[in-house]
Amino acid sequence: MSFFSRLSNLWKGFLSLFVEGLEKNNPELVYEAAINKRVEQHQKLLKAVSGIVYLRNKLQKELEEKSQKLKEIQQQLPIAIQEGDDEVSLLLIEQKNALTADIERIQAELESVK
Repeated sequence: MSFFSRLSNLWKGFLSLFVEGLEKNNPELVYEAAINKRVEQHQKLLKAVSGIVYLRNKLQKELEEKSQKLKEIQQQLPIAIQEGDDEVSLLLIEQKNALTADIERIQAELESVK
């Protein structure tokens, strides 16, 4: 152990004893500091929870919108096929596949948020 590390340990020991003495003489300050720390933790937790709730609500709304759009496309697709409109049919199939993938992704995100 080098001289400077021993000196550092000694200094830390003196400071620790000094702070311990202050804490013994002023227990109300220690108690107040503990309360303030808990209040700060509580505020951080509330902020985190509100962020999660916001994300969950946003994902649920997005899921509802995409599910509704998928339902509409599934209703339009047989009509386009019956009329023989290949371009519209291909476009609707592409949209259906994209929406299905989006819905699966959103559902997975919702599960992770819950």
